[in-house]
Amino acid sequence: MERPTRTVEKTDVLDFDRGTLEHEQLVRGGVTAFEAPLLAMYRGPVRPSARAVAAATVGWFSLVFMLCYVALPALAEMTGLYPGLWISSLFSVAPFAATAFVAAVGASLVRPEISGATRDPVLSATLGGLAMWAVAHNVSPALRPFWEMSAVELPTFLAINVVEMFLIGSMLASLTRSRLGALVLGGSFQLVYVGLFVTVVRLFG
Repeated sequence: MERPTRTVEKTDVLDFDRGTLEHEQLVRGGVTAFEAPLLAMYRGPVRPSARAVAAATVGWFSLVFMLCYVALPALAEMTGLYPGLWISSLFSVAPFAATAFVAAVGASLVRPEISGATRDPVLSATLGGLAMWAVAHNVSPALRPFWEMSAVELPTFLAINVVEMFLIGSMLASLTRSRLGALVLGGSFQLVYVGLFVTVVRLFG
């Protein structure tokens, strides 16, 4: 899509469905995390409010959980690609919710600037998380290692987790402009989550 050729000055006003927002309001954070990327193309970097960042983070993680821990495992169960995977998702509710809560609090405290001109290091966050997850899954005695899965179960399991970590990495990457920082954030998220998951499995499994 072509960008408009008209230059928007600081004194200009942009009209949106939710009302008219002036530049000073955007700088103070009076904009949601969903509107910020679009407005950033006109105004430059925008720092959303802490409430908007927290709400967007919780909403995003909720969607990730419903897709990667409910819908896709249920599909794998119904098609016979990975029997029993959906039931194991029950152990993930508390660990995932706790890790998502920590991420939401951290994001609301950082309140990262959102810029339409800067490419977030999403792949770094994704790779960092997947690497930590793969190592933990194959060294922890409480988890099933890859080599014990069948030729159908393993690619199904990997595909679901790649989708999950890419979606999570897309959010985590907004907290930093550094690829190394994104790599660390992705790995840290999985380290906390897997640690909590293993604890729940040992207590209630």
